[in-house]
Amino acid sequence: MQGSPRILVKGAGVAGMTAAVTLAERGGRVTLYDPGGRVGAGASWFAGGMLAPWCEAESAPAEVTAQSVDSVDWWADHVPDVVRAGSLVLAPRET
Repeated sequence: MQGSPRILVKGAGVAGMTAAVTLAERGGRVTLYDPGGRVGAGASWFAGGMLAPWCEAESAPAEVTAQSVDSVDWWADHVPDVVRAGSLVLAPRET
């Protein structure tokens, strides 16, 4: 095999786009395909594009929280328009 590997990433949501960017940075020739025909139209759309690792830190394993915190920096490095506005986490009201 000569040259960079050719890679097809199926799914243009957060996971697919992250994989595509990482593979391209490592020298892959990446094609990104989404069967829905729209970037981020599936699960990524329903999550609202939220990067708020502390919102679920109380119930998530420490490793998940650590990776989530690291992902905020990854997005800021790769997407110039990412805005860090902070998070406000409120306890549910007991009824």
